[in-house]
Amino acid sequence: MRIKPVYIFIGLILAASCLDPYYSGIKDYIDLPVIEGMIDNGPGPYTIRITHSTAINDMAILPFRHAEVIIEDDLGASETLKETAPGVYTTDPDGLRGQIGRSYRLNVKIEDRTYQSPFELINTPIDIDTVFAKIEEKSVTGGFIDGLQFYVNTAAISDRNTNLMWTYSETYKFRAEYKLDLIYHGVDSIERVYTDTGKVCWKTNYSQETYTWSAQKLTGDRLTNFPLHFISTLSDKISERYSLLLSQYSIPLPAYKYWSEIAKLQEEAGGMYARQPYQVQGNIVDVDNPDATVLGYFVAAGMTTKRIFVDRPPLVFNYEECNPLINFYQLNNPKQLRYPLYAMEVGGDQWFAGLQCFDCRVKGGKIEKPDFWTEQ
Repeated sequence: MRIKPVYIFIGLILAASCLDPYYSGIKDYIDLPVIEGMIDNGPGPYTIRITHSTAINDMAILPFRHAEVIIEDDLGASETLKETAPGVYTTDPDGLRGQIGRSYRLNVKIEDRTYQSPFELINTPIDIDTVFAKIEEKSVTGGFIDGLQFYVNTAAISDRNTNLMWTYSETYKFRAEYKLDLIYHGVDSIERVYTDTGKVCWKTNYSQETYTWSAQKLTGDRLTNFPLHFISTLSDKISERYSLLLSQYSIPLPAYKYWSEIAKLQEEAGGMYARQPYQVQGNIVDVDNPDATVLGYFVAAGMTTKRIFVDRPPLVFNYEECNPLINFYQLNNPKQLRYPLYAMEVGGDQWFAGLQCFDCRVKGGKIEKPDFWTEQ
């Protein structure tokens, strides 16, 4: 982390969208359904999430259980989704498939209420030209920090009514810092370890951000250098090898306005499928009471994807590392220690640390290399 004086802070306040926002004070909080999901031209399964709205000062996510959820197309084909997790409803992987040029509608029945979206058209997607990363620095309190800034360039865009949205998944390779040699299970129980299992891992995360853009802002024939996420040297994500799978969606104008508003609130709300900001109303209606407030959005979108790999950049990293204790077992009363204890042997010494320092799986990694993974 390079520290430099910061003299000016510039606040960029995005203009309000054309949405009709729903505002309510905490004292007037009403429990409302939040229905969100998408269908695109990619392979299923497609997911619909249904939760209770929460007060602004409440970060809990409360699922709506046992709803009847159906996606139908404009030719009468439909599929009833299964609840695969509390409040999470998915299609069968071999079930309904979104097609470009076709329209889709969501129907949800919760107890005695029926909710519905309008038919949404899957537009022809705009191709991704390139996705790339550049070494940059970002301002933080008291200075700057180095890292990688990711960007996307699109293919040519001829229609100024085009609206785009991006989400991503990231997979990164990382290592445990030390090799595990000894496990102390008790005073008289010591296990010697002769394997590197848990030394190298891969971990996949799904974006907590959405990015939106309208071609009405286009000055050339394509979008170039559109900024995505930034990964700093305070993270170990780019310390070994990193893969980004970017999904680019062509969405209708109302969906663009909706997700633009969501994007403004993400820092507080926590992402595309996290706690619904109570103010934003989407395209779902109560069939029997169209004036009732229902939160969320069902969008049909033309999608294209691109995956890239990035190796460790030539930067100084500052993420938290393990600090082993030398000969910790010998310097304490073994009967008073909490077992198991983990150690490696360095010369004639034993270095003790937490299991996360020896096994990358403890940090959520998997030792199985993903099918898509390639090295240099």
